[in-house]
Amino acid sequence: MPVLAACAAKSGGIVTQTVGKPVYMNEKINGISVIVCYRDPVRCEKLKNSIADTIGVEYEIIAFDNSIEKWGLCRVYNHCAKKAGCRYLCFIHEDVVIVTKDWGAALIKFAESTPDCGVIGIAGGTVAHKNFILWNDGWPDNNIRYRFWDPAEGKYGADGTPIIKSYNPDNAAFAKVVTLDGCFLFASWDLCAQKPFDEGTFTGFHLYDADFTLKIAQTKQNYVCCKIDIYHYSGGTHNDDFCRGVRKFQIKWRSVLPFSVGSEKISGWRELNLATEYIGKCLRSKAYGWGGSISHSVRLNGYVFTAATPFCFCVRKILKLLTKLKILKKRET
Repeated sequence: MPVLAACAAKSGGIVTQTVGKPVYMNEKINGISVIVCYRDPVRCEKLKNSIADTIGVEYEIIAFDNSIEKWGLCRVYNHCAKKAGCRYLCFIHEDVVIVTKDWGAALIKFAESTPDCGVIGIAGGTVAHKNFILWNDGWPDNNIRYRFWDPAEGKYGADGTPIIKSYNPDNAAFAKVVTLDGCFLFASWDLCAQKPFDEGTFTGFHLYDADFTLKIAQTKQNYVCCKIDIYHYSGGTHNDDFCRGVRKFQIKWRSVLPFSVGSEKISGWRELNLATEYIGKCLRSKAYGWGGSISHSVRLNGYVFTAATPFCFCVRKILKLLTKLKILKKRET
């Protein structure tokens, strides 16, 4: 079996907690059970240290060594959630470092004062399109909210500190969203027990987060916390498993999508662009061939919509070429 390590920070220091049986709700402490699925012990230790330095409330860390069992994230998270001893759970990727002090206290305070609070994260989208791929499908339509350090850009300040980037047009401390990125997910133990991760459908490491947060968004309100600074040291991989996960998600939630915050408008062009993008990802990853990709789009969107994807593909190519030419001109001047 994988190694389960749990430790709870008390006022008197670190106390080892035995994790073998579920703890019932009335026995749970008003703190945070941080759940981490890891394969790199060095990264995990760095995350643990950052949590100890910043969380600001009673907590425990349930670290699941997945290097041997290689379970899917849904299975790991559900397994660990049953052993949690705190009223709140926080699922965090191993390659994360948290900078802001007392973030745990801030999240608990908001959750307890917000009756409709669902899941809180650090990056999410206000629209889940019918042709959903990722939480940031809204880009560049401004349907996203986030605050974190992006390894893809890798920008640093003069002192070598990573530069946090954010998008929060309403300047809200907690911005309303539908889906959230899985690198950081905070929710009550009770909510996670009522609506666990779907380990039957999502058996790998992709789309589990979108599925979990969309499920909760239908009865609760999810939020992006825009006042916590986090370094996330890796991006996602869009391989064949990712493409298969997207298809499972789109099929499962076909009757619900598109889904948005309030009266957020759904862009028809954006839907077409996403459908075209997904077909391209499937072909590049070899998850599905032309036949499988087109037939899925027809089932999801209809014949007329799917017939427009080659036109959209050409437009995307032209726009990319124009962007490259613009960049080259700037470099020349």
